[in-house]
Amino acid sequence: MKRKILLLPLMILLSCSQPQESDKADGNENLVSTLEVTTTTSEAAEDQANGYTEYIWCKNGDQYSEQAQAARDQMWIDEINAIGMEELRSVDIKPSDWSSDSFDRMTVLFWQDKDARDDGWQAYLSSGIEDTLNAAHPDVENCGGDEWKAVYGFNSYQVEEPKVDGAFKVGYQFCSFREGKSLNDLRQVIDGEFADFVERYRAENPDSSWGANVNVPDFNLADVTVHENVPNETDYMWVNIWGNPSEYDTTYVAIEVYGKDMMDAFNAIEICNEEQVYDGHRVKTL
Repeated sequence: MKRKILLLPLMILLSCSQPQESDKADGNENLVSTLEVTTTTSEAAEDQANGYTEYIWCKNGDQYSEQAQAARDQMWIDEINAIGMEELRSVDIKPSDWSSDSFDRMTVLFWQDKDARDDGWQAYLSSGIEDTLNAAHPDVENCGGDEWKAVYGFNSYQVEEPKVDGAFKVGYQFCSFREGKSLNDLRQVIDGEFADFVERYRAENPDSSWGANVNVPDFNLADVTVHENVPNETDYMWVNIWGNPSEYDTTYVAIEVYGKDMMDAFNAIEICNEEQVYDGHRVKTL
């Protein structure tokens, strides 16, 4: 029954120190240009979103180690806080029991909204922080791909708030509406069968750490590179977050036992790919 359970994206925001730049001025222009070209979400969607989430593909460098990455991350945190980005949150996620040719891990950035993202990137690229990080921690990571094309932004809608204190598990599914179905149908399912499931699940698991969000891509998937088993077209991404990784199995058992009505309702309006599961940890908190 490895379909989706509670469809929704994660609002934990992960951060990765951004990709390397061969030339600072050209790098700034490339990133800003890329972000402007790929964003497509309607103003109405942005107005309703709870936040803006970016996923950044990262490859480990020859000097990568957990200790080297932690040292680079701490320097990154100190530097961006110093330029007024205290509100930015971030996490790191890596595939759980699978691997990708596209990345070793992803950095996830959680912005308050798209305007904050635009201002934040402009400040970051103008500050010289990336050059400083690369000089102090050379060849630890390479994030963002060629000309920052591996940075993917989503408008995020929180459905259930997770409880995340340290390590966590997160699952993603890319979903498309069936013919004639839309976000209005999704809202009806969330307010109906999904809410009924959550009510019983919370009653039986009062200390639950699970949460869920819906992420709507702010770009056309047909115009970007996608990784393994991700469709070239999708309407939204469902994300499930377990602050306690061991609760993952608990949730799926509950779905097997009393989640049939919920799953039938979701399946009637959407088609989703197989859930991709990642292990994560927080990098930057408030």
